[in-house]
Amino acid sequence: MKIHKVFFLFKSLRPLDLVPLAAFVAAIWFCMSLLFSQGTSRQVLVVHSPEGRFAYSMDRDTRVEIKGNLGSSWIVIRDGCAWFESSPCDNKICVETGKITMERQWAACMPNGVMIHIEGKSKKYTQDLDAVVN
Repeated sequence: MKIHKVFFLFKSLRPLDLVPLAAFVAAIWFCMSLLFSQGTSRQVLVVHSPEGRFAYSMDRDTRVEIKGNLGSSWIVIRDGCAWFESSPCDNKICVETGKITMERQWAACMPNGVMIHIEGKSKKYTQDLDAVVN
């Protein structure tokens, strides 16, 4: 189709002919906004302890004291990462675990009875390999 024929089609449109076109454009815009908003959902750090279950936003930097079976565990949330800063357990495996950043990652201090994990939509779309695969 030649370009002058395309312009002829637009000249012959009546105002009511634009209604279906506008509805189609609005539907596409709505679907695209839903698609891209899913990647920016909030993540929450969930803490399980003998005293209960607590949730903290991963968007806000904070340092939290959680009382467990042996004493207090300190958990830090900073720059979208969470980790055990210190804990009263003997072997400190929870501290050595390092930072968790994505949905379904977790860390725990089993002797103290404190576990942390991330819930919500991940901001990162890549899946890291675990230690067994590496």
